[in-house]
Amino acid sequence: MFLVALVLAAVVGLQTHWFQRRKSATFDETFYLSCALQSVHDGRLDRELVHKGTAPLPIVISWLAPSLGTGGQDRPNRWQSLIGDAPQVQTARSLHSLLIGVATVWFVFGWLVRRRGLWAGTCGGGMLAFSPTILAHAAIAGADLCFVLMALVALLTFCWMLQFPSTGRVFLAGVVCGVALSAKYSGMFLFPLGGLLLGLSQWSAGRFAETSLPPTGQRVGRVVAAWGLLVLAGGVTSWMLHGFDVVALDGIDGISGPYAPAWLSRFKSWKLPAPVAGVLCQYLHNRAGHRAFLMGQVSLTGWWYYFPCAAFFKSTPSELVLGLLITASGLHAIWRRLDSWRREGTHAPTARNYPDKTRGVWWLTLLIYLALVGTSRIQIGHRYLLFLYPLVVLLAVDGVALWWQRTRRHRYLLVGLLAIQVWAALSNGPHYLSYFSPLVGGPVAGRQLLGDSNLDWGQDLPELRNEIARRGYEKMALAYFGTADPADYGVQAKEVTRLSVAQLLECDGLAVSANHLSGLYPLQGPLRALVGLPPTAQAGYSILLYDLREPRLRSRLEALR
Repeated sequence: MFLVALVLAAVVGLQTHWFQRRKSATFDETFYLSCALQSVHDGRLDRELVHKGTAPLPIVISWLAPSLGTGGQDRPNRWQSLIGDAPQVQTARSLHSLLIGVATVWFVFGWLVRRRGLWAGTCGGGMLAFSPTILAHAAIAGADLCFVLMALVALLTFCWMLQFPSTGRVFLAGVVCGVALSAKYSGMFLFPLGGLLLGLSQWSAGRFAETSLPPTGQRVGRVVAAWGLLVLAGGVTSWMLHGFDVVALDGIDGISGPYAPAWLSRFKSWKLPAPVAGVLCQYLHNRAGHRAFLMGQVSLTGWWYYFPCAAFFKSTPSELVLGLLITASGLHAIWRRLDSWRREGTHAPTARNYPDKTRGVWWLTLLIYLALVGTSRIQIGHRYLLFLYPLVVLLAVDGVALWWQRTRRHRYLLVGLLAIQVWAALSNGPHYLSYFSPLVGGPVAGRQLLGDSNLDWGQDLPELRNEIARRGYEKMALAYFGTADPADYGVQAKEVTRLSVAQLLECDGLAVSANHLSGLYPLQGPLRALVGLPPTAQAGYSILLYDLREPRLRSRLEALR
């Protein structure tokens, strides 16, 4: 078991290092670094984090250490990078890969080993260790995978709380929920989930109890008290991780926007605990929506089918099969339960029909999270589904091992799926962030399907540098979607928005980020000349290159003078 864990860690480490050497800082990483530097400069957590609806734990884990070595820096514009930021980004990414990426894979591996043995654990851990989606966010020092890890730990504490009820375990579950909330404000859903699990546990105990139970009112009171303790412990923990800071409402993004509820304007002068203010900021962001792209369409409020499409486009074939397996198992379980009720009425309290509480926690979490994602109007990335991947692996691998526990057939299925997963990762590395399933044409077709962080998060500046050198371009123009400084990655180019058409025509090549050409944002100035023209080359899958010496393009640009 120890040897397998080391191999999984090496697999994650090597692949994330491959990504990190070839990719520039992503859009959000500049913001995280700036906030960390500002925090060290000010001697306290930067309030701009809460103002923008960003939880502080990922910054504390991955970004404070490299920032402490510099003594901090005043960064008035948190989204603007400076020359010299790249090494600090690399240090933060390395910490994140080790502390978050490897830990997430180990967590799923260990949980499956404990339940179904080493074969199941190895296949489950391997599925995550070779998942392009997981690898991309293990390599990037962001908030998404940090939240996934903390939420998984919260689910484990929920299972302990239900299997061995005690006040101490309820308190521990609350503390872990508070940590998850401090990783990403999406963790708010864990608190109602915990209350629902406590209520279902009492109901289940009533159905399967062999002895008399306290009156219903007393049992309800216990649930309410336990949930109150969970919420209190989580709230205090999260506030502590925010430095017990209080934030004025009038500084939060969106508080004065047209989508803010009218009644909220009466409380603008109030100050709230930082976690509450951060959750409120995310609520306002969701009400306002965010400009999103899907298959040639652009919308501010999104589509009900955005996330199902994103999951299909960006999941590997093995992950899609696992999703189909748990869907089939869920429908089968519902059919069996309905059939049993029809034939026999209520269940007798036997070992056969006593519920598996751990699988129950996984299933309920999956359904609730899917429902919450389905109501989201912020549709800017498949990364919002990241939490579902470990859940699907846990449910599917655990289920397959359970169905065929007396035979070895499950091993053949799991090994086959793992082999396909390994191929998916290695054949697309290190472009994990831009991964698209071969069922939809692969990453080459990605820019016609999805935009933003699904494909182009500003990560391909090193690839652009190499492509410029390969083609011998001396004068470059650049329309870049990102916050990294191109010069920090060896790209010497003039920003298109600062050039006239005449100045642009003096350049040899033009590099344009895919998001600028997808329709996500209206084309402006010289970029209008690129409509309908195929690129000469591309850097990675997110930056397209056009040869400005090509006669057709030059004539189009001349017409724009």
